[in-house]
Amino acid sequence: AVGAEFSITDPEALMALVDNFCWPDPSDSPEFAAALVRTAYGMKRACDEFRLPLISGKDSMKNDLRAEKDGNPIRLSILPTLLMTALGRLGDLRYARTAEWKNAGDVLFVLGPDDSMSLAGSIHAEQDLGSGTGLAPTPHYEVARRLYDFLGSRRSKDLNAVHDCSEGGLLTAIAESCFARGLGVRFSDVRLPTPTEAFGEGFHRLVASCPQNRSDSLIRELDAAGVQWRRLGVITADPFLDWEGQKLSVAELHDAWSGTKERS
Repeated sequence: AVGAEFSITDPEALMALVDNFCWPDPSDSPEFAAALVRTAYGMKRACDEFRLPLISGKDSMKNDLRAEKDGNPIRLSILPTLLMTALGRLGDLRYARTAEWKNAGDVLFVLGPDDSMSLAGSIHAEQDLGSGTGLAPTPHYEVARRLYDFLGSRRSKDLNAVHDCSEGGLLTAIAESCFARGLGVRFSDVRLPTPTEAFGEGFHRLVASCPQNRSDSLIRELDAAGVQWRRLGVITADPFLDWEGQKLSVAELHDAWSGTKERS
């Protein structure tokens, strides 16, 4: 998102990965051991698909509390977690990007697939929908390669801001990008999003802004690169998320996001 080099065809592009397995003890648990093996297979496939090397890593395999409660032994284990870190070269600082919206009047886009969102296992699903189950999203590697290649090249210089949708989904990412400069968004799609559309997480999905006078050029570049996109609306000086008059204050969103006020 920040403009680091990525290409599966350009040998001069530099990017590499580091893995960190944060795991409960697999030595006495077939379930945790099996999850470790399957996760390693998944990681290998992702590295192969993106043609990126693993240059280092670490493993933490004893993340358990073993104690007693009311005279009975208990074990509390973390969720098996794989943390991946990408290291990339930013070849030209002129093409560096940050996440916050820059100017009122800029056009808002979502880049990437629309069919990869899910609330499976989320706090939102458990608390508000009564269920944390469901199918997890799956990667679209060919889609991802085209998107990342576009973002990692100089063709994407028209983008004023880019932000991933990995922590809380589309609506959370849009709100986060409003905070720094107190800007808002007026959505062109007047239909309010469903919970899955608003907060679902998935793969290869980013929000981006572009100057109005460069939006047609950007769309042509996205189409030429085979990148999926959808126009969402426009950045506004009015600090609200606005669905045709139905408004939500960016200040209120920031309070909820930062935990500084009790939510009503």
